[in-house]
Amino acid sequence: MRVFEMRSVVLAGLTVLWLSGCGDHNNVLGGLADDHSIQAKIQNGQTALDRGDCQTAIDNFTEVFDHDPNDADARINLAAAYTCRAGFNVTALIHVAADFGAGTITNDQLFQTIADKAVETISSTWPADLSTAKGLLAQDPNAHPPLAFKNNPDAGFKLSIVSLVQAVLTVVDILNYADGVADCVQQQGSNAFANCQISPQDATDIINALQDSAQTLTDLGVASDVTDSVNTVLTDMNSATPSDPISCPDILQYLQNQGIVSAGQATCT
Repeated sequence: MRVFEMRSVVLAGLTVLWLSGCGDHNNVLGGLADDHSIQAKIQNGQTALDRGDCQTAIDNFTEVFDHDPNDADARINLAAAYTCRAGFNVTALIHVAADFGAGTITNDQLFQTIADKAVETISSTWPADLSTAKGLLAQDPNAHPPLAFKNNPDAGFKLSIVSLVQAVLTVVDILNYADGVADCVQQQGSNAFANCQISPQDATDIINALQDSAQTLTDLGVASDVTDSVNTVLTDMNSATPSDPISCPDILQYLQNQGIVSAGQATCT
């Protein structure tokens, strides 16, 4: 809060105290203390998020959210903290999208660049964390595409990013993709398996998440490099048969074109 804003709040509080008499003294000062406490929680949460302390950010932003569940900023901050705990670097993703918009990342590098730069240590709780984030940012997180909370454009932008994160982390989790390498044997927990296996539900989840990401911002009328990037991924995935819905083989071919998996390494179940 800026100095002049703080001064106005204090003066207003003193005026109310003066007019109301001694009987409301505790109520007025208590309200000011609550405001200060919430501002402190917001600052603590933002500081924690900046240093990658996701759980501390969740703890602080949860208290802010509980204070006013209808506040869009409170929802956005808490969603960012859950996305952080899922193992995804949102700042890195935004930089990747901006670089793509500037032409410094080519179409066939986009998905791989997102996975390499934006995915940190993937959390085992990422599905639940991202589901919570969508629930905070969307009016109905189960709708396709989901609508932003109260049509708030900032919530819509973050909702689009969380949907893209869902698509990327689904692929990364299936492939056990880290440091530019897909290690499917470790993912499946047995040397008897050599292939990455993508189930029909996995394929549906990936496509739905990508389509939701692009359509959410389009419905809000918000132009974004993120939307352009996601639409490029969808177009490239469907380049072989544009008239047909995107299928698991289309996803596999796209991952091969990206250099994430080699031919024959991954299969559709």
